[in-house]
Amino acid sequence: MKTSALILLFMLVLPAGAQESMRPPYERARERVQEMTPEQREQSREERRQRREQWQQMSPEDRHQLRRDVREAGQSLYPRGPRRRED
Repeated sequence: MKTSALILLFMLVLPAGAQESMRPPYERARERVQEMTPEQREQSREERRQRREQWQQMSPEDRHQLRRDVREAGQSLYPRGPRRRED
């Protein structure tokens, strides 16, 4: 009896969570922005502006090096091919 109750509970709860994750990301982002106070929105805009300016201040060589560093870090975390163990 307890097992069937748990199965029923999972059947009811699981679709609700799945529906939330199926929503497009822009809808979830829009809701987060709408929940912000005007001060939080302004702070978020300012942070994005500063990040944009920092990125634009980088030279093309610096951006290329940053991309290369990120790619190499990703390859060390997620190697392709047979798994390599480093013991």
